Amino acid sequence: MAVTPVEIAKHNLEKSREKPVYADEVMVAVQFKASKRKVGKKEKVEKEAHVNMFFMDMFSKRPVGRIVLSRFTAQALWKVLGDNLSSIDREMASEKLPENRPAVRKTGAEQDRYIG
Repeated sequence: MAVTPVEIAKHNLEKSREKPVYADEVMVAVQFKASKRKVGKKEKVEKEAHVNMFFMDMFSKRPVGRIVLSRFTAQALWKVLGDNLSSIDREMASEKLPENRPAVRKTGAEQDRYIG
């Protein structure tokens, strides 16, 4: 049986020395870059964008983390968060005891190849 990238990431996180940090607020900023260049007789505009997320602990009034995501990673995050929030809403509305569910939910992005 092949090991998936999600299983590898989960294993690496469990073995890392990183400790969970509490954040109760998030600030999001979008950063655009654009440049013009001449292609033949036409001018072409090239653009890129990154999403900056700052996680804050409002008790200490300090930032506890900053993550910069590419547009594609931000879209995958949006999808997986939406899926998880829908699952949470269904579970909270239910009168049953929670079922054992996988700790890691994945999107189709795990099959994409890293191009960096």
